[in-house]
Amino acid sequence: MWSKNTSSFNNLLNSSKGRDKFCQLLQYTANMYVTCMRSSEEYGKLTKERKVPSVNRMKNLESQISNGRKIFRLLLFLNEIKEFDDIVKDPKL
Repeated sequence: MWSKNTSSFNNLLNSSKGRDKFCQLLQYTANMYVTCMRSSEEYGKLTKERKVPSVNRMKNLESQISNGRKIFRLLLFLNEIKEFDDIVKDPKL
């Protein structure tokens, strides 16, 4: 069971869209944490004053993952160029 789950996860991460979806999950989880902390009665005021270190770290993580995903999506066209090159070089076609 464990090896099947890790194998499926590994296959997901080996695909470009899978990596993007995993990073998207991390980014949105961080965003949800920050939003919940802002809305909290106990931590809301401290969060707005930037006095909660975990919230600051999550904001930073969310921002970095967001920028990384933008760059990653920008470079996805390289996969299509490789496929096009493989088609052109295929002697059968």
